[in-house]
Amino acid sequence: MRVKTDLRGINNKIHRIATNRDVGLFLAQEVHNNAKQYIPFDTGALIQNHTIEPFRVIYWQPYAKANFYGTDRNFSTEKNPNAQAR
Repeated sequence: MRVKTDLRGINNKIHRIATNRDVGLFLAQEVHNNAKQYIPFDTGALIQNHTIEPFRVIYWQPYAKANFYGTDRNFSTEKNPNAQAR
């Protein structure tokens, strides 16, 4: 048995999907929803102060970057047992 696959136009389709704002907003919301379980939680400021844009989630607390990279952090798991960097 022989199978023939026609991939013409696939690059254009991938580009349309990868630049679609609705797709980007959906993906960013899903990333935020899945990341919530790992975000360190003390007062809740980090998880509450964020913006979701197509293809990105921005956390506005001054310490957000240090928390993401785990720089000089000892995450308490008292309020969030899964709290960790990255």
